[in-house]
Amino acid sequence: MGAALLVRGTAIAQAGLLDERFFMYSEELEWQFRLTQNAHSPPPVLYLPSAVIIHYEGRSSAQVPFVRHYHFQRSRLLLARLWYGSVFAKLFLTYLVLSYIWEILIESSKDLLGHRRDLRRQRIAVYAAVVSRLTDTVE
Repeated sequence: MGAALLVRGTAIAQAGLLDERFFMYSEELEWQFRLTQNAHSPPPVLYLPSAVIIHYEGRSSAQVPFVRHYHFQRSRLLLARLWYGSVFAKLFLTYLVLSYIWEILIESSKDLLGHRRDLRRQRIAVYAAVVSRLTDTVE
Protein backbone atom coordinates (compact mmCIF):
# COMPACT_ATOMS: atom_id res chain seq x y z
CA MET A 1 0.00 0.00 0.00
CA GLY A 2 1.38 3.36 -0.98
CA ALA A 3 0.05 5.24 2.03
CA ALA A 4 3.54 5.89 3.40
CA LEU A 5 6.53 5.65 1.08
CA LEU A 6 10.07 6.86 1.50
CA VAL A 7 12.19 6.60 -1.63
CA ARG A 8 15.71 7.83 -2.34
CA GLY A 9 16.00 10.65 -4.86
CA THR A 10 18.61 8.71 -6.82
CA ALA A 11 16.19 5.79 -7.22
CA ILE A 12 13.46 8.16 -8.41
CA ALA A 13 15.88 9.74 -10.88
CA GLN A 14 16.60 6.29 -12.35
CA ALA A 15 13.03 4.93 -12.39
CA GLY A 16 11.06 8.11 -12.97
CA LEU A 17 7.99 9.38 -11.18
CA LEU A 18 4.71 7.59 -10.62
CA ASP A 19 2.95 6.61 -13.85
CA GLU A 20 0.25 9.19 -14.53
CA ARG A 21 -1.96 6.64 -16.29
CA PHE A 22 -2.91 5.36 -12.85
CA PHE A 23 -5.46 7.74 -11.36
CA MET A 24 -5.46 5.84 -8.09
CA TYR A 25 -4.82 2.27 -7.00
CA SER A 26 -1.87 0.09 -8.08
CA GLU A 27 0.38 3.03 -8.97
CA GLU A 28 2.72 2.12 -6.12
CA LEU A 29 2.99 -1.48 -7.37
CA GLU A 30 4.00 -0.41 -10.85
CA TRP A 31 6.43 2.17 -9.43
CA GLN A 32 8.02 -0.32 -7.06
CA PHE A 33 8.55 -2.67 -9.99
CA ARG A 34 10.36 0.07 -11.94
CA LEU A 35 12.34 1.13 -8.89
CA THR A 36 13.71 -2.37 -8.46
CA GLN A 37 14.10 -3.29 -12.15
CA ASN A 38 15.71 -0.17 -13.60
CA ALA A 39 18.45 0.29 -11.02
CA HIS A 40 21.96 -1.12 -11.52
CA SER A 41 21.83 -2.30 -7.95
CA PRO A 42 18.16 -2.36 -6.92
CA PRO A 43 17.47 -0.52 -3.68
CA PRO A 44 16.24 -2.78 -0.92
CA VAL A 45 12.58 -2.71 -0.03
CA LEU A 46 12.44 -2.39 3.70
CA TYR A 47 9.58 -2.90 6.08
CA LEU A 48 9.73 -1.17 9.43
CA PRO A 49 7.13 -2.77 11.71
CA SER A 50 7.79 -0.31 14.53
CA ALA A 51 6.61 2.62 12.38
CA VAL A 52 3.05 3.69 13.04
CA ILE A 53 1.10 5.11 10.13
CA ILE A 54 -2.60 5.85 10.33
CA HIS A 55 -4.25 5.50 6.96
CA TYR A 56 -8.00 5.73 6.75
CA GLU A 57 -8.15 3.45 3.74
CA GLY A 58 -10.96 4.09 1.32
CA ARG A 59 -12.59 6.88 3.33
CA SER A 60 -12.66 9.33 0.43
CA SER A 61 -13.44 6.86 -2.35
CA ALA A 62 -16.10 5.03 -0.29
CA GLN A 63 -18.29 8.09 -0.67
CA VAL A 64 -18.49 7.49 -4.42
CA PRO A 65 -18.80 3.72 -4.98
CA PHE A 66 -18.68 3.84 -8.79
CA VAL A 67 -15.46 5.87 -8.79
CA ARG A 68 -13.85 3.47 -6.32
CA HIS A 69 -14.84 0.31 -8.18
CA TYR A 70 -14.08 1.67 -11.63
CA HIS A 71 -10.65 3.10 -10.87
CA PHE A 72 -9.63 0.08 -8.79
CA GLN A 73 -10.45 -2.34 -11.60
CA ARG A 74 -9.13 -0.03 -14.33
CA SER A 75 -5.79 0.15 -12.54
CA ARG A 76 -5.67 -3.61 -12.15
CA LEU A 77 -6.32 -3.99 -15.88
CA LEU A 78 -3.63 -1.45 -16.75
CA LEU A 79 -1.14 -3.23 -14.51
CA ALA A 80 -2.08 -6.59 -16.05
CA ARG A 81 -1.50 -5.19 -19.54
CA LEU A 82 1.84 -3.64 -18.57
CA TRP A 83 3.16 -6.76 -16.86
CA TYR A 84 1.55 -9.62 -18.80
CA GLY A 85 0.42 -8.19 -22.15
CA SER A 86 -2.86 -7.36 -23.81
CA VAL A 87 -4.06 -10.96 -24.23
CA PHE A 88 -3.84 -11.57 -20.49
CA ALA A 89 -5.47 -8.20 -19.80
CA LYS A 90 -8.39 -9.12 -22.05
CA LEU A 91 -8.81 -12.45 -20.28
CA PHE A 92 -8.66 -10.65 -16.94
CA LEU A 93 -11.28 -8.16 -18.19
CA THR A 94 -13.55 -11.07 -19.09
CA TYR A 95 -13.10 -12.47 -15.59
CA LEU A 96 -13.89 -9.08 -14.02
CA VAL A 97 -17.00 -8.58 -16.15
CA LEU A 98 -18.27 -12.06 -15.28
CA SER A 99 -17.54 -11.38 -11.58
CA TYR A 100 -19.56 -8.17 -11.67
CA ILE A 101 -22.41 -9.89 -13.51
CA TRP A 102 -22.40 -12.54 -10.78
CA GLU A 103 -22.57 -9.81 -8.12
CA ILE A 104 -25.46 -8.18 -10.00
CA LEU A 105 -27.30 -11.51 -9.93
CA ILE A 106 -26.70 -11.88 -6.20
CA GLU A 107 -27.84 -8.32 -5.48
CA SER A 108 -30.90 -8.81 -7.73
CA SER A 109 -31.82 -11.96 -5.80
CA LYS A 110 -31.57 -10.11 -2.49
CA ASP A 111 -33.67 -7.28 -3.95
CA LEU A 112 -36.35 -9.75 -5.03
CA LEU A 113 -36.41 -11.11 -1.49
CA GLY A 114 -36.95 -7.59 -0.20
CA HIS A 115 -33.68 -7.28 1.71
CA ARG A 116 -32.50 -3.64 1.92
CA ARG A 117 -33.84 -2.81 -1.52
CA ASP A 118 -32.33 0.69 -1.76
CA LEU A 119 -28.84 -0.69 -1.08
CA ARG A 120 -29.32 -3.56 -3.54
CA ARG A 121 -30.47 -1.24 -6.32
CA GLN A 122 -27.60 1.16 -5.66
CA ARG A 123 -25.09 -1.70 -5.92
CA ILE A 124 -26.71 -3.06 -9.08
CA ALA A 125 -26.48 0.37 -10.70
CA VAL A 126 -22.82 0.77 -9.66
CA TYR A 127 -21.83 -2.70 -10.86
CA ALA A 128 -23.64 -2.28 -14.18
CA ALA A 129 -21.94 1.08 -14.75
CA VAL A 130 -18.54 -0.40 -13.93
CA VAL A 131 -19.09 -3.26 -16.40
CA SER A 132 -20.13 -0.77 -19.05
CA ARG A 133 -17.05 1.41 -18.56
CA LEU A 134 -14.54 -1.42 -18.09
CA THR A 135 -15.24 -2.89 -21.50
CA ASP A 136 -13.68 0.27 -23.00
CA THR A 137 -10.56 -0.02 -20.82
CA VAL A 138 -8.45 -2.68 -22.51
CA GLU A 139 -7.18 -1.75 -25.96
